Amino acid sequence: MNILFLDIDGVLNVYQGKPDCFSKEAVDVINKITKEYHLNIVISSSWRESFTFEELETLFKENGIEAKIVDKTPIFIGNLTREFVSIRDEEIKYYLRTHNINNFCIVDDYAIRYPELVSHFVQTDYETGLIKKDLPKIEKILNID
Repeated sequence: MNILFLDIDGVLNVYQGKPDCFSKEAVDVINKITKEYHLNIVISSSWRESFTFEELETLFKENGIEAKIVDKTPIFIGNLTREFVSIRDEEIKYYLRTHNINNFCIVDDYAIRYPELVSHFVQTDYETGLIKKDLPKIEKILNID
């Protein structure tokens, strides 16, 4: 399975006045890469703590995202598990260990620091979100055999 670990705030939602108003450019980029690379989405955003799986699916559909959400990363408690490695890093690492993932990309505005994940990571600017200029890096990550 090919996975896109996806954050929401600072990636899709760029604070345009509504908490559920996704950037059209970000939606277009997500639709392009998920189709081209046969990606399924795993939500790594903190939104997975506030919204049910069904609510997230509805929100994505209402905002034009065509890809399938297949899961959410687990929720670990705490701020840091060890120096320079965030909880989100640990949640993604755990997910990868417990699932059959062929290829993956992580898109987030929050820095990923776990060494094994960095080469699969694209960091967005929280003010602009995911934009077309991020495509080459995503494509390079997903073309790794």
